[in-house]
Amino acid sequence: FGSRPTTCSGAPTPPHEFGHPGRHQLGAMARRCSTRAQGAFPLRQLRDRITRSQNGQEAPEWMRYLPARLQPEFPAASAQPPVAKTSPVRRAADDTPELPSTDVIAEDAPIAGNVWELSQHPVGCRRVQMALDDAESDREREAMVHELRGRVLQAARCPHANHVLQKAIASLRPKALQFIVDELDSASVGPLARHKYGCRIVQRVVEHLYPEQVHPLVEALFETLPMLAIHPYGNYIVQVVLQHGSEDHRKQILNLVVKNLRGLGAERYGSAVVGAALVYAPGDDSERIASALAKEPGLLEFLASHHGGGTTVVRALDALREPERGATIHRLLPQMDAIRVSAGGEQVAAYLAAERDALAWLKTCATAGA
Repeated sequence: FGSRPTTCSGAPTPPHEFGHPGRHQLGAMARRCSTRAQGAFPLRQLRDRITRSQNGQEAPEWMRYLPARLQPEFPAASAQPPVAKTSPVRRAADDTPELPSTDVIAEDAPIAGNVWELSQHPVGCRRVQMALDDAESDREREAMVHELRGRVLQAARCPHANHVLQKAIASLRPKALQFIVDELDSASVGPLARHKYGCRIVQRVVEHLYPEQVHPLVEALFETLPMLAIHPYGNYIVQVVLQHGSEDHRKQILNLVVKNLRGLGAERYGSAVVGAALVYAPGDDSERIASALAKEPGLLEFLASHHGGGTTVVRALDALREPERGATIHRLLPQMDAIRVSAGGEQVAAYLAAERDALAWLKTCATAGA
């Protein structure tokens, strides 16, 4: 009972192996803690590994693109970072024009005669937009915008010139913008509607030009309407046509929504088109779409729990009439907590909570009155 513990070999166990640890155990514990601490700070550990791998040598070029927190501590290869060169293949795919030369986009360069060159530059495009705002007459604005003739498609795809083109469409009379419609022909408007910058130009054209001017363009777009309605950029054009388009084009979209409700509702961008249809459709058509949504098994629940679908659900509940509205709300109320914690369910959960409180208040009033 009073003997000291022994090791496997029969030798007595050193005092530091039980009770208080010895110096070598403290060192091992410190090393283990250091390892754990390094694991708790992975960025620091990764930077140390990068530094050790270079062994004091000059930093290679690729390390200049690392975040500042990962930059190893050794002499830089040069005072200036390398200039990234754009691949010719990537340039052709983006179809983005090269920046104009610095002598053309100088601060004191006149606007007249240099509209296109300035429009392609991040600073120059702002100068052109300000000039359009400050012009004293429509004739002066038209003179500036007409310098974009023959370059509408290129400007629509440019990250800077597209803003000038949007400003021009919003500032000039529709008849003065016919050249834009002519250059956005039926063959090019489809790809442009699916371009991240070009879609903005198509939207502005539908919003500000006469319906008879844009009718051929919208007809060309509607040849692929089902695909356009679920496209990340094209869906915005469908929503704009619902708001500003002709009666015939709006009916085509509403028919598409009713016939393909489940397919559109299951898509993130398609559900936005359904929500726009609930807002811009006439009263009877809006109620018809909302009723069809409510009758699709599980579709409202799916929309309520996904990003972007909550707005569509709230609009559908507002468009329903009693008693269908009350029955739909009662169906969703038991799932309110699950909806609240989902990606896009906070808006729907707040709506349902307000309806639940209103029903409780009405019930209390009815009981007190009885």
